Amino acid sequence: MLNEDQIADWNNVVWGADFNSIISFAKDKFGNRLVVTSSFRTQSLPLLHLLSDGQESYR
Repeated sequence: MLNEDQIADWNNVVWGADFNSIISFAKDKFGNRLVVTSSFRTQSLPLLHLLSDGQESYR
């Protein structure tokens, strides 16, 4: 369980960061336990595109 200080630290890392930096941060923290979900609706298309654009490091 995260405490308030850890949440604040993580928010500082990802606030304003680009997509690749956020995904890299999440992969470093959660490893192969990282899960990304989507509704598969129009708003999800950019996320799905970025995750499936051939970046083997996201799989």
